[in-house]
Amino acid sequence: VKGRIYDGNEGEKRSAQWTLYETFWGILKMASPFLPHITEELYHTELESNSVNSFTESVSEANKGFFYLNEKIKSIHSSDWPIKLLVKNDLDTQKAVDLLLKAVTEMRRYKSSNQISLGQEMGRILIGGNKNDLELFTTVKQDLRNVSRSTEVVLSNSLSNDQEFVLKIMLSKNEDSTL
Repeated sequence: VKGRIYDGNEGEKRSAQWTLYETFWGILKMASPFLPHITEELYHTELESNSVNSFTESVSEANKGFFYLNEKIKSIHSSDWPIKLLVKNDLDTQKAVDLLLKAVTEMRRYKSSNQISLGQEMGRILIGGNKNDLELFTTVKQDLRNVSRSTEVVLSNSLSNDQEFVLKIMLSKNEDSTL
């Protein structure tokens, strides 16, 4: 999400902002019966005016909180309970996300076993697999680059036997590692 907000195009930024807003709003509503005073305070809390990409840039009402201004109800306890969002069940998207999770898991396993900080920048990551997997992976390639902090993610069908999904990390000119 962070990569989409800071480095994404306008549509990606708005998508990430909406996701974060809806997630936090839902968590606040679900926590409100257990933490009524805290959640009410958060509901009425005004965001800092210097926050990056804030939704409140055009807000002029004083002493009104961020969620209050967007939801326009007096109290979080008067809001409707969160509803389940209906998301289109797209098998290609699910497969792409599964491939991304596999790549992120392998990248983190590699960093952990080599005592490399998760925040440390990495070199090039080469992804191999069959043609269909590589086509699906193009939709999440930037997400892997952001999460792994790699300089580049390259998709290649020459790394594998055209059946399995392969992740290869290029550490420097002479070092590399296949996962």
